[in-house]
Amino acid sequence: MKFKVASSEAEAVQAAEEIGYPVVLKVVSPNIIHKFDVGGVRLDLHTAEEVKQAYQE
Repeated sequence: MKFKVASSEAEAVQAAEEIGYPVVLKVVSPNIIHKFDVGGVRLDLHTAEEVKQAYQE
């Protein structure tokens, strides 16, 4: 499984382009244990626009 850590919207899009679509976007925080419960997991993103929107949310 390929993964990258991004700390900005632009880095998230770049990582998605490098990995290849579709991608999953997850929040990374030691304060959030259950990422899915707080909306911190976005699945099946197919475009840069979807990655940008998910990152902003």
